[in-house]
Amino acid sequence: ALGVTMIESIITFFQCLSLETVHRFYHDCLGLELLKDQGVCRIYKTLSGAVGFCTHLERTSSSNIICFVLKDRQTVDEYYEKVRDFGIEILTKPTEKEEFAIYQFFANDMEGNKVEFQCFL
Repeated sequence: ALGVTMIESIITFFQCLSLETVHRFYHDCLGLELLKDQGVCRIYKTLSGAVGFCTHLERTSSSNIICFVLKDRQTVDEYYEKVRDFGIEILTKPTEKEEFAIYQFFANDMEGNKVEFQCFL
């Protein structure tokens, strides 16, 4: 029977203008493995899924967020420094959000996608 046990992983796709710009951030800075290069799309692997960027898609929502769940507060702080030093636009400093029981920060990648780095508390 079909169901969640048959689903091996998930890929979330986002529109982009430049696959090279995306690659510099997601591969070179964050260290995500390039899983597939499909010409107009590149898919990057995470431990539990994947994120893909495509030049042929139309941007339809500014409320999308790429969220990376990290191990702990220290890892969030380390990614904050790495992303900041890479020159990415930082939107918020690492902050504890009691209402969600998370520690997180937001940035915009070079394509204008909102990216969140968080850990659960």
